[in-house]
Amino acid sequence: MAYRLGFEGGINDILVKNYDNILGTEGNPQNFDRLRNTSGFYFLSQKLNVDERLFTDISVSLNSNAYDWQRQYPREENGKVTFRNQWLPNFGMVYLLGKGFSVRGKIGKGNSAPTNEEIRSSTQQFNTDLRPEFGWNKEAGIRKQFGNFLFVEGSYFDFRMKDAIVRRQNDAGQEYFVNSGEMVQKGIEVLIESKNFDLKNNVLSRFKFRFSGSFYDFKFKDYRQNENDFSGNDLTGVPKTTINSLLNLTFFRKLSVDYSHFYTSKIPLNDANSVWSDTCPIGNVRFGLPVDLDKTRLNLFLQIQNLYNEEYVLGFDINAFGNRYYNPAAKRNFVFGVKVDF
Repeated sequence: MAYRLGFEGGINDILVKNYDNILGTEGNPQNFDRLRNTSGFYFLSQKLNVDERLFTDISVSLNSNAYDWQRQYPREENGKVTFRNQWLPNFGMVYLLGKGFSVRGKIGKGNSAPTNEEIRSSTQQFNTDLRPEFGWNKEAGIRKQFGNFLFVEGSYFDFRMKDAIVRRQNDAGQEYFVNSGEMVQKGIEVLIESKNFDLKNNVLSRFKFRFSGSFYDFKFKDYRQNENDFSGNDLTGVPKTTINSLLNLTFFRKLSVDYSHFYTSKIPLNDANSVWSDTCPIGNVRFGLPVDLDKTRLNLFLQIQNLYNEEYVLGFDINAFGNRYYNPAAKRNFVFGVKVDF
């Protein structure tokens, strides 16, 4: 049995100055603002191990957060916002079923105060109405190590969040943030990973693979904006399915080939769920070859990005004004390089 008692705190002080942008040159001043954010929490935790099979971790913390804001230009204003203190209990356990085989469970409460960028966004206004988001999370998982060659992990979670902070965009393209009521976030996450297999083969001499998948059901449970009721809609900006796979191959004991594939299902781009992205498969491949010259090694590499030449968006602007959601990414492109070791 082990106990921990302690305190952690921090202060973040920023000064933001905005000017007119005249073809990349600093113009007249717009707003000068200072933001000082203070946070801290007291915590007590206990770890208890039973029969070398059951491991528990129980903790509770008291979290506090406040910020002072000050407008220095063009007129002087100031104020302070203090958030209500939050008690955050957590309980976790791991049970060993056998060698390299375990199950785990966790339940706990968490909260997240608004960041400086959310309080003072690109609108250049202090959003003093913004509140911390908080919620309860339940999670269960299983891990299995098959010998020394394969690792498998799966988990399920159910997170109920209240006062979630979501992004908005005004007609000038500036972002701001609001609390959005209640969300329900459920999901399954899977990971399968192998070790490096060394083969007694001069053609294919080594390989390794990694697969991960996320399967989410995130929804607004209670979310109203003016006369619009978005309750029951899918959570904006979150795909239901993402799959990532990576295959590392080595040929002739020198030539490395790293192939990666990413799949993302369609994504709701606004809270009304009236606009969705397309599904998106993206592939990349990298070839690497070391060349030895006396006491020098040249590590040559060639990367092919967007292997399938897809038209896709690297990052969406969700809830964008005027349906300006899209930031197109590059089509198929090539990168060649060399690293020299002396």
